[in-house]
Amino acid sequence: MYEIMNDLQECIEELFARWKDQHKKETEKAYKETAPKDKKGKNPDYNKFKDSFCPDGLLDQLNGNVKVLFICKESNVNGITSDGTFWLREVVMAKENGDVYRKAEYSNKKEQKRDRTAQTKYFNCLNSIAQKLLNCTNEKNALKECAYMNINKRGGYSTCNLEQLKEYAKQYDGLIKKQVEILKPKKIVLLNVSLDVFADKTKSYLNNLEIYKYSRHPSRYRNLSKNEGDLE
Repeated sequence: MYEIMNDLQECIEELFARWKDQHKKETEKAYKETAPKDKKGKNPDYNKFKDSFCPDGLLDQLNGNVKVLFICKESNVNGITSDGTFWLREVVMAKENGDVYRKAEYSNKKEQKRDRTAQTKYFNCLNSIAQKLLNCTNEKNALKECAYMNINKRGGYSTCNLEQLKEYAKQYDGLIKKQVEILKPKKIVLLNVSLDVFADKTKSYLNNLEIYKYSRHPSRYRNLSKNEGDLE
């Protein structure tokens, strides 16, 4: 299993290297079509944000058996170049190590509170879904056997411009499909994501897998046991 896990992580890193390279090679014209937009309809600065890359994948690097893959739209980096942190993995591993929150430095109390609230909502939401789908409600951290990926790897804002996301998914269709192939999940959960967002290769591949849809974003989580209609 250790060798398999190592091979899987190596494949993901090789894929991400290609992905980053494609980001860097995007012309300014192409970038304007794929980059996120803020509420005023503006893209982040091309020269500053073109190379931004938000890594994702295994939520526990020591577990290469992906039972559930969560797919979301894009990471909220507020239009600022990603520092390369896989935030959700840090959250999951903090829980696994018995910590309440991930270890991080904050510029002020408001930022700390916002981040910790997000950690709580994300973990409780995804862990509840994983527990339900894997029939392991007694497992405190079912996310150890899961993976997470965003469609848009550059990151974006608190709200997602779907037209930009669709264009990104079209341009990076082969890489998105390849990441799912590498992870080989048993089940997939689309987090407030429609299959229509994906381009042909990815959509065709996903249609052959066991797919569930969660109608809300993890940051809008409510008690799953009381609102099971959110998961279809």
